Amino acid sequence: MFFSLLLMPYVTRVLGSENYGRYNYCASIVSYFSLISALGIGAYAIRELSALRTDNNKLNKLGSELFTLNIYTTLIAYFLLFITILIWNPNYEYKYLTIVISCEIVFQTISRDWIYNVFEDFFYITFRTVLFQLLRLVAVLIFVKQKEDLWKYAIISCLCSATVGFISFIHSSKYIKIQYEKVNLKKHIPPIIVIFSSSLVASIYMNSDLTMLGIMQGDDAVGIYKVATQVYGIIKAMLNAMVVVMIPRMAYYANNNNDQELKMIVEKALRFLALLLFPTLFGLFMVSKEVVYIIAGEEYISAVEPLRILSFALMFATVGNILLSGILVSIHKEKKSLLITTFSAMTNVVLNLFMIPLASYVGTAYTTLLSEFIVAMLGVYNCRQYLSFKKVKRDIIIALTESLIVIIVCNFIQSFQLGIIINLLLKIIISVFLYVLLLVCLYKDDIIILFKNNDKN
Repeated sequence: MFFSLLLMPYVTRVLGSENYGRYNYCASIVSYFSLISALGIGAYAIRELSALRTDNNKLNKLGSELFTLNIYTTLIAYFLLFITILIWNPNYEYKYLTIVISCEIVFQTISRDWIYNVFEDFFYITFRTVLFQLLRLVAVLIFVKQKEDLWKYAIISCLCSATVGFISFIHSSKYIKIQYEKVNLKKHIPPIIVIFSSSLVASIYMNSDLTMLGIMQGDDAVGIYKVATQVYGIIKAMLNAMVVVMIPRMAYYANNNNDQELKMIVEKALRFLALLLFPTLFGLFMVSKEVVYIIAGEEYISAVEPLRILSFALMFATVGNILLSGILVSIHKEKKSLLITTFSAMTNVVLNLFMIPLASYVGTAYTTLLSEFIVAMLGVYNCRQYLSFKKVKRDIIIALTESLIVIIVCNFIQSFQLGIIINLLLKIIISVFLYVLLLVCLYKDDIIILFKNNDKN
Protein backbone atom coordinates (compact mmCIF):
# COMPACT_ATOMS: atom_id res chain seq x y z
CA MET A 1 0.00 0.00 0.00
CA PHE A 2 2.87 2.35 0.86
CA PHE A 3 4.55 1.85 -2.51
CA SER A 4 1.26 2.38 -4.33
CA LEU A 5 0.88 5.72 -2.57
CA LEU A 6 4.45 6.66 -3.51
CA LEU A 7 4.05 5.67 -7.16
CA MET A 8 0.56 6.97 -7.84
CA PRO A 9 1.38 10.75 -7.70
CA TYR A 10 4.17 10.26 -10.22
CA VAL A 11 2.28 8.01 -12.64
CA THR A 12 -0.90 10.10 -12.70
CA ARG A 13 1.06 13.27 -13.46
CA VAL A 14 3.45 11.79 -16.04
CA LEU A 15 0.92 9.72 -17.99
CA GLY A 16 -1.94 12.22 -17.70
CA SER A 17 -5.60 11.43 -17.05
CA GLU A 18 -6.24 10.11 -20.59
CA ASN A 19 -3.38 7.58 -20.69
CA TYR A 20 -3.86 6.66 -17.03
CA GLY A 21 -7.55 6.07 -17.78
CA ARG A 22 -6.67 4.05 -20.91
CA TYR A 23 -4.36 1.76 -18.92
CA ASN A 24 -6.97 1.17 -16.21
CA TYR A 25 -9.72 0.60 -18.77
CA CYS A 26 -7.69 -2.20 -20.38
CA ALA A 27 -6.80 -3.55 -16.93
CA SER A 28 -10.49 -3.69 -16.02
CA ILE A 29 -11.14 -5.81 -19.14
CA VAL A 30 -8.28 -8.18 -18.26
CA SER A 31 -9.54 -8.49 -14.67
CA TYR A 32 -12.58 -10.48 -15.86
CA PHE A 33 -10.38 -13.10 -17.55
CA SER A 34 -8.09 -13.15 -14.53
CA LEU A 35 -11.12 -14.21 -12.53
CA ILE A 36 -11.86 -17.00 -15.01
CA SER A 37 -8.30 -18.20 -14.62
CA ALA A 38 -8.46 -18.13 -10.83
CA LEU A 39 -11.96 -19.71 -10.86
CA GLY A 40 -12.27 -19.48 -7.08
CA ILE A 41 -9.58 -22.18 -6.74
CA GLY A 42 -7.59 -20.11 -4.24
CA ALA A 43 -10.46 -19.68 -1.77
CA TYR A 44 -11.46 -23.33 -2.20
CA ALA A 45 -7.86 -24.50 -1.70
CA ILE A 46 -7.47 -22.49 1.51
CA ARG A 47 -10.68 -23.95 2.91
CA GLU A 48 -9.97 -27.57 1.98
CA LEU A 49 -6.19 -27.72 2.52
CA SER A 50 -6.34 -25.99 5.92
CA ALA A 51 -7.84 -29.16 7.38
CA LEU A 52 -5.08 -31.37 5.87
CA ARG A 53 -1.94 -29.57 7.03
CA THR A 54 -0.86 -32.54 9.19
CA ASP A 55 -1.38 -35.16 6.46
CA ASN A 56 1.36 -34.71 3.83
CA ASN A 57 0.09 -37.39 1.44
CA LYS A 58 -3.43 -36.00 1.20
CA LEU A 59 -2.06 -32.45 1.17
CA ASN A 60 0.27 -33.10 -1.78
CA LYS A 61 -2.40 -34.97 -3.74
CA LEU A 62 -5.11 -32.36 -3.31
CA GLY A 63 -2.66 -29.48 -3.87
CA SER A 64 -1.47 -31.10 -7.12
CA GLU A 65 -5.03 -31.62 -8.30
CA LEU A 66 -5.96 -28.00 -7.69
CA PHE A 67 -2.83 -26.63 -9.39
CA THR A 68 -3.44 -28.88 -12.41
CA LEU A 69 -7.01 -27.60 -12.56
CA ASN A 70 -5.72 -24.02 -12.31
CA ILE A 71 -3.52 -24.59 -15.40
CA TYR A 72 -6.56 -25.78 -17.37
CA THR A 73 -8.61 -22.74 -16.32
CA THR A 74 -5.76 -20.39 -17.28
CA LEU A 75 -5.64 -21.85 -20.80
CA ILE A 76 -9.42 -21.42 -21.07
CA ALA A 77 -9.14 -17.81 -19.87
CA TYR A 78 -6.57 -16.94 -22.56
CA PHE A 79 -8.66 -18.62 -25.24
CA LEU A 80 -11.71 -16.55 -24.24
CA LEU A 81 -9.60 -13.37 -24.03
CA PHE A 82 -8.30 -13.71 -27.60
CA ILE A 83 -11.80 -14.51 -28.87
CA THR A 84 -13.03 -11.36 -27.13
CA ILE A 85 -10.27 -9.25 -28.69
CA LEU A 86 -11.16 -10.59 -32.17
CA ILE A 87 -14.84 -9.73 -31.67
CA TRP A 88 -14.15 -6.40 -29.92
CA ASN A 89 -11.53 -5.44 -32.56
CA PRO A 90 -10.16 -2.37 -30.75
CA ASN A 91 -7.52 -0.07 -32.20
CA TYR A 92 -3.82 -0.98 -32.11
CA GLU A 93 -3.02 0.61 -28.73
CA TYR A 94 -5.97 -0.86 -26.84
CA LYS A 95 -5.44 -4.31 -28.36
CA TYR A 96 -1.76 -4.75 -27.55
CA LEU A 97 -1.98 -2.94 -24.22
CA THR A 98 -4.64 -5.45 -23.18
CA ILE A 99 -2.40 -8.35 -24.30
CA VAL A 100 0.59 -7.04 -22.34
CA ILE A 101 -1.45 -6.51 -19.17
CA SER A 102 -2.97 -10.00 -19.57
CA CYS A 103 0.48 -11.58 -19.06
CA GLU A 104 -0.15 -11.13 -15.34
CA ILE A 105 -2.80 -13.87 -15.55
CA VAL A 106 -0.30 -16.66 -16.12
CA PHE A 107 2.07 -15.34 -13.46
CA GLN A 108 -0.81 -15.18 -11.00
CA THR A 109 -1.41 -18.88 -11.67
CA ILE A 110 2.15 -20.10 -11.23
CA SER A 111 2.75 -18.05 -8.06
CA ARG A 112 0.31 -20.35 -6.15
CA ASP A 113 -0.22 -17.83 -3.35
CA TRP A 114 -2.99 -19.96 -1.86
CA ILE A 115 -0.28 -22.30 -0.54
CA TYR A 116 1.21 -19.53 1.59
CA ASN A 117 -2.23 -18.65 2.92
CA VAL A 118 -2.91 -22.26 3.88
CA PHE A 119 0.28 -22.38 5.95
CA GLU A 120 -0.19 -18.79 7.17
CA ASP A 121 3.24 -17.79 5.86
CA PHE A 122 2.43 -14.10 5.63
CA PHE A 123 6.03 -13.10 6.33
CA TYR A 124 7.16 -14.46 2.95
CA ILE A 125 4.29 -12.73 1.13
CA THR A 126 5.14 -9.45 2.86
CA PHE A 127 8.90 -9.65 2.21
CA ARG A 128 8.36 -10.61 -1.44
CA THR A 129 5.83 -7.85 -2.02
CA VAL A 130 7.93 -5.12 -0.42
CA LEU A 131 11.04 -6.13 -2.37
CA PHE A 132 9.42 -6.21 -5.81
CA GLN A 133 7.25 -3.17 -5.23
CA LEU A 134 10.48 -1.31 -4.45
CA LEU A 135 12.09 -2.57 -7.67
CA ARG A 136 8.97 -1.61 -9.63
CA LEU A 137 8.99 1.86 -8.11
CA VAL A 138 12.64 2.41 -9.05
CA ALA A 139 12.11 1.08 -12.60
CA VAL A 140 9.11 3.35 -13.20
CA LEU A 141 10.97 6.41 -11.94
CA ILE A 142 13.90 5.62 -14.26
CA PHE A 143 12.08 4.65 -17.46
CA VAL A 144 8.65 6.36 -17.37
CA LYS A 145 9.29 10.05 -18.12
CA GLN A 146 6.47 11.26 -20.40
CA LYS A 147 2.94 10.50 -21.59
CA GLU A 148 4.26 8.35 -24.45
CA ASP A 149 5.84 5.95 -21.90
CA LEU A 150 2.54 4.23 -21.18
CA TRP A 151 3.91 1.06 -22.79
CA LYS A 152 7.01 1.11 -20.62
CA TYR A 153 4.81 1.37 -17.53
CA ALA A 154 2.77 -1.66 -18.63
CA ILE A 155 5.87 -3.74 -19.45
CA ILE A 156 7.57 -2.92 -16.13
CA SER A 157 4.46 -4.05 -14.21
CA CYS A 158 4.35 -7.23 -16.27
CA LEU A 159 8.04 -8.05 -15.69
CA CYS A 160 7.68 -7.59 -11.93
CA SER A 161 4.68 -9.93 -11.90
CA ALA A 162 6.66 -12.48 -13.91
CA THR A 163 9.60 -12.45 -11.50
CA VAL A 164 7.33 -12.74 -8.46
CA GLY A 165 5.48 -15.63 -10.08
CA PHE A 166 8.59 -17.67 -10.84
CA ILE A 167 10.17 -17.13 -7.41
CA SER A 168 6.94 -18.03 -5.62
CA PHE A 169 6.54 -21.10 -7.80
CA ILE A 170 9.94 -22.41 -6.69
CA HIS A 171 9.59 -21.39 -3.03
CA SER A 172 6.13 -22.95 -2.55
CA SER A 173 7.56 -26.45 -3.09
CA LYS A 174 8.84 -26.40 0.51
CA TYR A 175 5.22 -26.78 1.64
CA ILE A 176 3.55 -28.93 -1.02
CA LYS A 177 5.17 -31.20 -3.59
CA ILE A 178 3.28 -30.36 -6.76
CA GLN A 179 3.11 -32.74 -9.69
CA TYR A 180 0.65 -33.46 -12.47
CA GLU A 181 -2.41 -35.12 -10.98
CA LYS A 182 -5.65 -36.31 -12.53
CA VAL A 183 -8.39 -33.94 -11.38
CA ASN A 184 -11.53 -35.22 -9.69
CA LEU A 185 -13.82 -32.81 -11.50
CA LYS A 186 -17.01 -34.21 -9.99
CA LYS A 187 -15.77 -33.47 -6.48
CA HIS A 188 -14.10 -30.10 -6.96
CA ILE A 189 -15.94 -28.30 -9.74
CA PRO A 190 -19.37 -27.72 -8.07
CA PRO A 191 -18.07 -25.83 -4.98
CA ILE A 192 -15.36 -24.09 -7.02
CA ILE A 193 -17.91 -22.85 -9.56
CA VAL A 194 -20.04 -21.41 -6.76
CA ILE A 195 -17.05 -19.63 -5.19
CA PHE A 196 -15.93 -18.43 -8.64
CA SER A 197 -19.39 -17.14 -9.46
CA SER A 198 -19.41 -15.18 -6.23
CA SER A 199 -15.96 -13.69 -7.05
CA LEU A 200 -17.04 -12.92 -10.61
CA VAL A 201 -20.19 -11.16 -9.49
CA ALA A 202 -18.25 -9.19 -6.86
CA SER A 203 -15.76 -8.18 -9.55
CA ILE A 204 -18.59 -7.03 -11.79
CA TYR A 205 -19.83 -4.49 -9.31
CA MET A 206 -16.24 -3.40 -8.55
CA ASN A 207 -15.08 -3.14 -12.17
CA SER A 208 -18.34 -2.37 -13.96
CA ASP A 209 -18.07 1.22 -12.76
CA LEU A 210 -14.83 1.76 -14.70
CA THR A 211 -16.02 -0.23 -17.72
CA MET A 212 -19.36 1.59 -17.94
CA LEU A 213 -17.74 4.96 -17.29
CA GLY A 214 -15.32 4.31 -20.14
CA ILE A 215 -18.18 3.51 -22.52
CA MET A 216 -20.52 6.35 -21.45
CA GLN A 217 -18.16 9.14 -20.36
CA GLY A 218 -14.71 8.47 -21.86
CA ASP A 219 -11.16 7.98 -20.60
CA ASP A 220 -10.98 11.23 -18.58
CA ALA A 221 -13.89 10.16 -16.36
CA VAL A 222 -12.27 6.74 -15.90
CA GLY A 223 -8.98 8.35 -14.87
CA ILE A 224 -10.63 10.67 -12.33
CA TYR A 225 -12.79 7.94 -10.80
CA LYS A 226 -9.82 5.55 -10.75
CA VAL A 227 -7.94 7.95 -8.48
CA ALA A 228 -10.84 7.91 -6.01
CA THR A 229 -11.25 4.13 -6.16
CA GLN A 230 -7.50 3.54 -5.88
CA VAL A 231 -7.26 5.54 -2.65
CA TYR A 232 -10.44 3.83 -1.43
CA GLY A 233 -9.04 0.44 -2.46
CA ILE A 234 -5.75 1.01 -0.62
CA ILE A 235 -7.52 1.88 2.65
CA LYS A 236 -9.96 -1.02 2.19
CA ALA A 237 -7.09 -3.44 1.58
CA MET A 238 -5.41 -2.29 4.79
CA LEU A 239 -8.61 -2.87 6.77
CA ASN A 240 -9.21 -6.23 5.06
CA ALA A 241 -5.68 -7.44 5.86
CA MET A 242 -6.94 -8.83 9.16
CA VAL A 243 -9.64 -10.75 7.30
CA VAL A 244 -7.08 -12.30 4.94
CA VAL A 245 -4.97 -13.66 7.79
CA MET A 246 -8.02 -14.92 9.69
CA ILE A 247 -9.62 -16.87 6.83
CA PRO A 248 -7.29 -19.93 7.07
CA ARG A 249 -7.91 -20.12 10.83
CA MET A 250 -11.67 -19.68 10.36
CA ALA A 251 -11.63 -22.51 7.80
CA TYR A 252 -9.62 -24.70 10.20
CA TYR A 253 -12.14 -24.18 13.04
CA ALA A 254 -15.11 -24.69 10.72
CA ASN A 255 -13.68 -27.92 9.24
CA ASN A 256 -13.12 -29.24 12.78
CA ASN A 257 -16.63 -28.20 13.93
CA ASN A 258 -15.19 -25.84 16.55
CA ASP A 259 -17.99 -23.26 16.50
CA GLN A 260 -16.97 -21.70 19.80
CA GLU A 261 -13.49 -20.77 18.56
CA LEU A 262 -14.99 -19.56 15.29
CA LYS A 263 -17.34 -17.22 17.15
CA MET A 264 -14.48 -15.92 19.27
CA ILE A 265 -12.26 -15.07 16.31
CA VAL A 266 -15.18 -13.34 14.54
CA GLU A 267 -15.87 -11.29 17.67
CA LYS A 268 -12.20 -10.28 17.87
CA ALA A 269 -12.29 -9.22 14.22
CA LEU A 270 -15.43 -7.11 14.68
CA ARG A 271 -14.13 -5.45 17.86
CA PHE A 272 -10.81 -4.56 16.25
CA LEU A 273 -12.62 -3.39 13.13
CA ALA A 274 -14.97 -1.11 15.09
CA LEU A 275 -12.08 0.67 16.81
CA LEU A 276 -10.11 1.06 13.59
CA LEU A 277 -12.81 1.63 10.99
CA PHE A 278 -14.69 4.68 12.23
CA PRO A 279 -11.68 7.00 12.73
CA THR A 280 -10.36 5.80 9.36
CA LEU A 281 -13.70 6.54 7.68
CA PHE A 282 -14.09 10.05 9.10
CA GLY A 283 -10.38 10.76 8.76
CA LEU A 284 -10.40 9.90 5.05
CA PHE A 285 -13.46 12.11 4.55
CA MET A 286 -11.74 15.05 6.24
CA VAL A 287 -8.42 14.76 4.35
CA SER A 288 -9.75 13.65 0.95
CA LYS A 289 -8.93 16.95 -0.77
CA GLU A 290 -5.32 16.93 0.45
CA VAL A 291 -4.90 13.24 -0.41
CA VAL A 292 -6.17 13.64 -3.98
CA TYR A 293 -4.09 16.77 -4.56
CA ILE A 294 -0.86 15.21 -3.29
CA ILE A 295 -1.38 11.80 -4.92
CA ALA A 296 -2.75 12.87 -8.30
CA GLY A 297 -2.46 16.64 -8.66
CA GLU A 298 -4.78 19.49 -9.63
CA GLU A 299 -5.90 17.70 -12.82
CA TYR A 300 -7.69 15.05 -10.71
CA ILE A 301 -9.18 17.32 -8.02
CA SER A 302 -12.68 16.30 -9.17
CA ALA A 303 -11.99 12.92 -7.55
CA VAL A 304 -12.52 14.46 -4.09
CA GLU A 305 -16.32 14.18 -4.12
CA PRO A 306 -16.50 10.47 -5.15
CA LEU A 307 -13.72 9.69 -2.64
CA ARG A 308 -15.74 11.25 0.18
CA ILE A 309 -18.74 9.16 -0.79
CA LEU A 310 -16.63 6.01 -1.00
CA SER A 311 -15.16 6.66 2.47
CA PHE A 312 -18.55 5.67 3.94
CA ALA A 313 -18.55 2.51 1.81
CA LEU A 314 -15.46 1.36 3.76
CA MET A 315 -17.60 0.39 6.73
CA PHE A 316 -19.96 -1.84 4.79
CA ALA A 317 -17.27 -3.29 2.48
CA THR A 318 -15.06 -4.46 5.35
CA VAL A 319 -17.91 -5.94 7.38
CA GLY A 320 -19.24 -7.68 4.27
CA ASN A 321 -15.83 -9.20 3.55
CA ILE A 322 -15.57 -10.69 7.05
CA LEU A 323 -19.04 -12.19 6.81
CA LEU A 324 -19.00 -13.51 3.24
CA SER A 325 -15.35 -14.43 2.59
CA GLY A 326 -14.64 -15.30 6.20
CA ILE A 327 -17.70 -16.99 7.68
CA LEU A 328 -19.99 -18.15 4.86
CA VAL A 329 -17.23 -19.69 2.72
CA SER A 330 -15.58 -21.31 5.76
CA ILE A 331 -18.82 -23.00 6.86
CA HIS A 332 -19.49 -24.26 3.31
CA LYS A 333 -22.34 -21.82 2.64
CA GLU A 334 -20.76 -20.29 -0.44
CA LYS A 335 -24.12 -20.46 -2.26
CA LYS A 336 -25.55 -17.86 0.11
CA SER A 337 -22.49 -15.70 -0.50
CA LEU A 338 -23.13 -16.01 -4.23
CA LEU A 339 -26.78 -15.00 -3.91
CA ILE A 340 -25.89 -11.94 -1.85
CA THR A 341 -23.16 -10.72 -4.21
CA THR A 342 -25.35 -11.41 -7.26
CA PHE A 343 -28.20 -9.31 -5.94
CA SER A 344 -25.80 -6.51 -5.00
CA ALA A 345 -24.05 -6.59 -8.39
CA MET A 346 -27.34 -6.50 -10.30
CA THR A 347 -28.40 -3.49 -8.26
CA ASN A 348 -25.08 -1.78 -8.98
CA VAL A 349 -25.17 -2.33 -12.75
CA VAL A 350 -28.82 -1.28 -13.13
CA LEU A 351 -28.32 1.89 -11.07
CA ASN A 352 -25.17 2.73 -13.05
CA LEU A 353 -27.26 2.84 -16.22
CA PHE A 354 -29.20 5.75 -14.70
CA MET A 355 -26.61 7.35 -12.43
CA ILE A 356 -23.67 7.62 -14.85
CA PRO A 357 -25.57 9.75 -17.43
CA LEU A 358 -26.90 11.91 -14.57
CA ALA A 359 -23.82 12.33 -12.38
CA SER A 360 -20.88 10.59 -14.09
CA TYR A 361 -18.27 9.33 -11.58
CA VAL A 362 -20.16 10.82 -8.61
CA GLY A 363 -23.12 8.63 -9.55
CA THR A 364 -20.92 5.52 -9.68
CA ALA A 365 -19.65 6.29 -6.17
CA TYR A 366 -23.21 6.33 -4.83
CA THR A 367 -24.04 3.01 -6.52
CA THR A 368 -20.91 1.44 -4.98
CA LEU A 369 -21.92 2.70 -1.53
CA LEU A 370 -25.38 1.20 -1.92
CA SER A 371 -23.98 -2.12 -3.19
CA GLU A 372 -21.61 -2.46 -0.23
CA PHE A 373 -24.46 -1.62 2.15
CA ILE A 374 -26.63 -4.39 0.68
CA VAL A 375 -23.81 -6.94 1.01
CA ALA A 376 -23.16 -6.03 4.65
CA MET A 377 -26.81 -6.11 5.74
CA LEU A 378 -27.56 -9.44 4.04
CA GLY A 379 -24.30 -10.83 5.43
CA VAL A 380 -25.28 -9.87 8.99
CA TYR A 381 -28.65 -11.59 8.57
CA ASN A 382 -27.16 -14.84 7.23
CA CYS A 383 -24.29 -14.99 9.77
CA ARG A 384 -26.30 -13.91 12.82
CA GLN A 385 -25.74 -17.21 14.67
CA TYR A 386 -21.98 -16.58 14.67
CA LEU A 387 -22.21 -12.93 15.72
CA SER A 388 -22.17 -11.51 19.22
CA PHE A 389 -22.55 -7.75 19.57
CA LYS A 390 -22.42 -7.39 23.37
CA LYS A 391 -18.80 -6.23 23.49
CA VAL A 392 -18.84 -4.82 19.94
CA LYS A 393 -21.58 -2.29 20.81
CA ARG A 394 -19.36 -0.69 23.45
CA ASP A 395 -16.48 -0.48 20.99
CA ILE A 396 -18.67 1.14 18.33
CA ILE A 397 -19.93 3.80 20.76
CA ILE A 398 -16.37 4.58 21.90
CA ALA A 399 -15.06 4.70 18.32
CA LEU A 400 -17.87 7.01 17.14
CA THR A 401 -17.43 9.31 20.11
CA GLU A 402 -13.67 9.52 19.60
CA SER A 403 -14.15 10.04 15.87
CA LEU A 404 -15.72 13.38 16.72
CA ILE A 405 -12.26 14.36 17.93
CA VAL A 406 -10.89 13.60 14.46
CA ILE A 407 -13.51 15.86 12.88
CA ILE A 408 -12.91 18.69 15.37
CA VAL A 409 -9.12 18.51 15.00
CA CYS A 410 -9.29 18.48 11.18
CA ASN A 411 -11.68 21.44 11.06
CA PHE A 412 -9.54 23.37 13.54
CA ILE A 413 -6.34 22.82 11.54
CA GLN A 414 -8.12 23.64 8.27
CA SER A 415 -9.06 27.07 9.62
CA PHE A 416 -5.38 28.11 9.65
CA GLN A 417 -4.94 27.44 5.88
CA LEU A 418 -1.34 26.30 6.29
CA GLY A 419 -1.00 24.61 2.91
CA ILE A 420 -1.89 21.20 1.51
CA ILE A 421 1.03 19.10 2.78
CA ILE A 422 1.28 20.72 6.24
CA ASN A 423 -2.50 20.48 6.63
CA LEU A 424 -2.46 16.77 5.83
CA LEU A 425 0.47 15.95 8.12
CA LEU A 426 -0.94 17.89 11.07
CA LYS A 427 -4.42 16.43 10.64
CA ILE A 428 -3.11 12.85 10.56
CA ILE A 429 -0.47 13.15 13.31
CA ILE A 430 -2.58 15.04 15.86
CA SER A 431 -5.77 13.03 15.21
CA VAL A 432 -3.98 9.67 15.46
CA PHE A 433 -2.07 10.72 18.59
CA LEU A 434 -5.22 11.86 20.45
CA TYR A 435 -7.26 8.87 19.30
CA VAL A 436 -4.62 6.32 20.37
CA LEU A 437 -4.04 8.14 23.67
CA LEU A 438 -7.73 7.94 24.55
CA LEU A 439 -7.89 4.29 23.48
CA VAL A 440 -4.98 3.42 25.77
CA CYS A 441 -6.73 5.16 28.67
CA LEU A 442 -10.07 3.48 28.03
CA TYR A 443 -8.67 0.01 27.33
CA LYS A 444 -5.77 -0.07 29.80
CA ASP A 445 -7.18 -3.13 31.60
CA ASP A 446 -7.36 -5.09 28.32
CA ILE A 447 -3.79 -4.06 27.46
CA ILE A 448 -2.50 -5.22 30.88
CA ILE A 449 -4.19 -8.61 30.42
CA LEU A 450 -2.73 -8.90 26.91
CA PHE A 451 0.82 -8.31 28.12
CA LYS A 452 0.39 -10.73 31.01
CA ASN A 453 -0.75 -13.46 28.59
CA ASN A 454 2.25 -12.77 26.34
CA ASP A 455 4.62 -13.05 29.32
CA LYS A 456 3.14 -16.45 30.19
CA ASN A 457 3.57 -17.65 26.60
